[in-house]
Parts: sequence; C-alpha cells; structure tokens
Amino acid sequence: MSFIPNPLITDIIRRIGSEGFRYLGPFIAVGPCFKEIVYSREVLLDVDLDEFMFNTRLGREESIYRPFLLRCAAEGHKTARYIESLRRLTQVGVSVDVLEMLGEVGYSDLYTMFGFAVMLLCCGSYEQGMIVNRTFMARFETL
Repeated sequence: MSFIPNPLITDIIRRIGSEGFRYLGPFIAVGPCFKEIVYSREVLLDVDLDEFMFNTRLGREESIYRPFLLRCAAEGHKTARYIESLRRLTQVGVSVDVLEMLGEVGYSDLYTMFGFAVMLLCCGSYEQGMIVNRTFMARFETL
C-alpha cells in the first residue's frame, strides 16, 4: 500500500473500526503492516466495543477476542476498561485498583455510571455510591 499515505490508511481503518470491532479482523489477517495500524492507539481508542457490553462471553478469559479487548483497555478505551473492571470485580474480587479503574470511566456514559454506583454500594462505600446514584438518576427525566 505504498500509494496511499499511512495516516490516510489509519483514518480509514479507524472509521471502519468505529462501526464495529469485527470489521477489523480482515485487516489483522492481511499482514503485519495492517495489523500494526489496527493495534495503533488511534484505532484502538475509537473502535466500537458495544458488542462486548451485550455479549459478555466475548470478554471471558477463554474468548479469542479477549486479547483485543485487553489491548483496547491498555490504551484507555472507556468501554474496554469498564468491561474489564466489572469482570475483575465480579470474578476476581474487590480491590482498590479495580474500583479506581471503574471510577476512571464511571461518568463516561449511563452504563458505566450505573455500574460504578452499584459496585460502590456493594463494596460498602455507601455515601460515594449514593452520590454517583443521584447523579445517575438526575440524567433521567422520568424512569
């Protein structure tokens, strides 16, 4: 692909990934040049990981998609960090590090805010959990 500048290819792949992470599979399979672009920070931060939210089997330790999720989480992708922190909290156990990881993204959208409030309440941090829960409830006009 010496005819197309690398930043343009990166932007194209980033836009494709923002439609769904599965669309990036063929680029990984093509070879090391495209694999490097797919695993670049720009692409990993913008990839759509909503399927991981609704199909939790994708994030399990035995899943073939887990290494991709972990790469996204390492780069700071909010959804990936949310999913990984919930997995650790529920399967490994409560720790300050994992609660902090969940707290980093706790206000990014409604899913994470609700999950953060529930985990704080379950871990015994009642006051902080209720503050986050009130913030969550304030986002709804009617519920």
